[in-house]
Amino acid sequence: MIEQLSSGMEGPRQNGLVGDVDEEVKLLMERGGKLGGDTYTVNGDYLFDDNKGKRATLKGFNKFIKAIRL
Repeated sequence: MIEQLSSGMEGPRQNGLVGDVDEEVKLLMERGGKLGGDTYTVNGDYLFDDNKGKRATLKGFNKFIKAIRL
């Protein structure tokens, strides 16, 4: 998922528009939906990288990933 979101940011990066993107990226999840694996959890409405002990960011970008449960 982080790979897909990071890949989606390549267009704005190549066109010099990264500064125009919000400070966070939103991940829409089904309410009660589970994240696969044991690396990431949702903590305080944000995707949290348990291995690093901090909020997850897009690869190559300093953008937090907010998890919105619908």
